[in-house]
Amino acid sequence: MMQTAARRLQQQPRVPRRSLPAGMVIAPGNVPHPELRVECIICTTSFPQWKALEGIEIHQLPCRHFHCDACFRTNCKISLRTMPFRPVRCCGPPVPTSELRRHLVFTQDELTLYREKLTEFNLRDDLLYCWDPKCSAFIPPALRTSVPREAMAMATRTTGGTSALCRKCKTKTCMACRAKFHFGPCNPASVVAAARRSSAPAQLLSLSVIEQRFKALSKRMGWKPCPACKRMVEKMEGCNHIICTCGCHFCYRCGKAPYDNHGPCGM
Repeated sequence: MMQTAARRLQQQPRVPRRSLPAGMVIAPGNVPHPELRVECIICTTSFPQWKALEGIEIHQLPCRHFHCDACFRTNCKISLRTMPFRPVRCCGPPVPTSELRRHLVFTQDELTLYREKLTEFNLRDDLLYCWDPKCSAFIPPALRTSVPREAMAMATRTTGGTSALCRKCKTKTCMACRAKFHFGPCNPASVVAAARRSSAPAQLLSLSVIEQRFKALSKRMGWKPCPACKRMVEKMEGCNHIICTCGCHFCYRCGKAPYDNHGPCGM
């Protein structure tokens, strides 16, 4: 009887090996076909479907594309160290941090750093950095606290009262003027206020003088303004295709859109 069953199996046509379409969803309760395979969208290496179901060596992201462990980890590591920061993504929205944690692509410290960078990337209009030029670390909203009222009462004519603790150097920054935390009134024009606190009355610097000096420094250092947000950008290495923190792409040599045919730039 067993020989008859084996003979019948041999007579049945074999199902050809094939890859699962990228748009097909792998559900946890699905039964894998023994001959069905899935393919990494980056390196095109194919894996048995059961590995995708179990999340072994290859994973399906929310966009329904498959990424093998090696390519996905490389993508995540590049995202973490690239400046300006760009979230981990495939073809759609950024991959949720819950997916990154589930696939164990980051150490705990790397995941914490990634979350901070993602928060900084998403804030855009509410960015705060450590007042100390030697540090300048980003301070996430979770570390921005209000000073207790009894402490504020000790100061005269206090107009501030909010501080932000830098996780890197452990100092506090005044959220009103972006300078070192203090009690008492502060000037929202942080650059001028910092200059006044560090200079003698006869040597006070006006904002126009600071701007002139900054423009001269920018010209001497070869910095270029972003055509969109006007922030100064410095290219340390690599090609002239610049991606500003605001998301604008431009040529570092001429300031125009990259890869356009615009004369002598030669990008």
